[in-house]
Amino acid sequence: ALLASPDTQVAANKRLVYDFWREVFEGGHMDLADKYLTESYIQHNPNVASGRAAFVDFFSKFTKPSPIAAQIKAPLVSIVGDGDMVVLS
Repeated sequence: ALLASPDTQVAANKRLVYDFWREVFEGGHMDLADKYLTESYIQHNPNVASGRAAFVDFFSKFTKPSPIAAQIKAPLVSIVGDGDMVVLS
């Protein structure tokens, strides 16, 4: 239900972010980062440089690949999508 939207593009964007979070961030599969992030990815965390390579380099230090869960493990209250912007909370 959190992924639903009457706008099919917003629903697709929500799914994209959801899957990125499951596969790359929680699953630690940095090898899948190119599936979700462009080389010019803009990082909003001031402690991490922008760019896909910088993302992979930074987060590879803290995680190792593990089985990808069907659902996000962290408590997820909502997914808000507006155009190409998506926020998980």
